Amino acid sequence: MNSTWSQRGTLILVVAAMILPSPAAEDSTTQRPPAWIAEYGYQPQDLAEFAFGAPGVPEVPIVTVTIQGSPFPLVLDTGTKGYAALDSDVIARLQLPVKGWDTWLDSSGKPVARIPRATVPSLQFGPIHLTGAEVTGMGPESIMGKRIGYVGTLGWWSFRDYRITLDYANRRIALSRSPLPPQLQSCATRYVTRFVSPSDLDGLILVEGTVSGKPIYLEVDTGKSNTELDPKIQAIREFKQESQGYVIDGITVGPFVVQSRFGRMFGGFEGFNRGLDKPVYVGLGSDFLKNFLLTIDYPSHRVVFEQKPCEPSP
Repeated sequence: MNSTWSQRGTLILVVAAMILPSPAAEDSTTQRPPAWIAEYGYQPQDLAEFAFGAPGVPEVPIVTVTIQGSPFPLVLDTGTKGYAALDSDVIARLQLPVKGWDTWLDSSGKPVARIPRATVPSLQFGPIHLTGAEVTGMGPESIMGKRIGYVGTLGWWSFRDYRITLDYANRRIALSRSPLPPQLQSCATRYVTRFVSPSDLDGLILVEGTVSGKPIYLEVDTGKSNTELDPKIQAIREFKQESQGYVIDGITVGPFVVQSRFGRMFGGFEGFNRGLDKPVYVGLGSDFLKNFLLTIDYPSHRVVFEQKPCEPSP
């Protein structure tokens, strides 16, 4: 997501305003289980479903999270500070006790608004069961856009002890505490790499890549619907701007070229650059990530981009 964070390090989410229709997901009762479930070592109890790109909903993964026994649609967000966020109206409706107020900062560190900080007695999603989880309100709609189809976010702090796989094509997600199977190695159609994080954001996903042949870091952010570009990136001058966004090319991650017609200029990633040997210039959004089976193994700090299964060795 557009990277924002409060003074106490709680998560806030920004969803891009672009809304794209997408075919409805097939009835899961008639689908054959994708082969990756067994190959990646997941069990049936590790699986859940998510909505993605439905009419009227931003093109980001939206999961149903149970809060105090009631279901709520939240964006599954691997970006920003990692905590959970709820719309202020939901916090009031659930009568969550507000413990204080924080300053809402954009990714460049500029203070934008004041938001409430509260505690949720119980939160559940798949194998995740949290009690006494801290949540914040969300940022202003004038910056984030209308919240259509979701009322908050589920950030990576909730699943930082898991590995997580998103199957965008089948609208399935898996979470497990078991380690990533060792046979999952890089090949021409799969890229396995380690991610780094700023020292105070251990869980934010930054992977090495290039732009115009120069090394940079790219954020992997499931909460972004569009890939976002730092205005300081020189290559932005070479990207053609069309009505739907910048036409991105020439950015690479491992063997894959980042290509999109929906790139957006962003306020900047200065808040992520602390202590890094390369700048963060790109935030990879769903326009790129949806082309992959995406796996994030938080305990081992590894990311897997799989375009299709590896061909068996001759």
